[in-house]
Amino acid sequence: MVYIILYLNQDSAFESYHPDHDMAIAWNGFEDTDSTDSEILEFVEYRFNMDHPPNYRNRSLSVGDVVSIDRRAYACERVGWRKLPMSPICIVSASRR
Repeated sequence: MVYIILYLNQDSAFESYHPDHDMAIAWNGFEDTDSTDSEILEFVEYRFNMDHPPNYRNRSLSVGDVVSIDRRAYACERVGWRKLPMSPICIVSASRR
């Protein structure tokens, strides 16, 4: 079982994540899996680009967004993912989304 958080970048469209960017939590939940982080990231990328969960009303996952898997964080890059030292801490209120 892993806990996944999807952070959408509020400051940057199609640019790499930077710690100063404002981030908003768009989705979070548990997944019952023993997959590797790479496999989970592939699943999340598909899920939030092609097959959104029910009641998900945000934009698709894009460059500059961040996925956290049990406190391990990865930034979506133009090609692949970049491991981050920690999850984003600049969170904006839901009203700004």
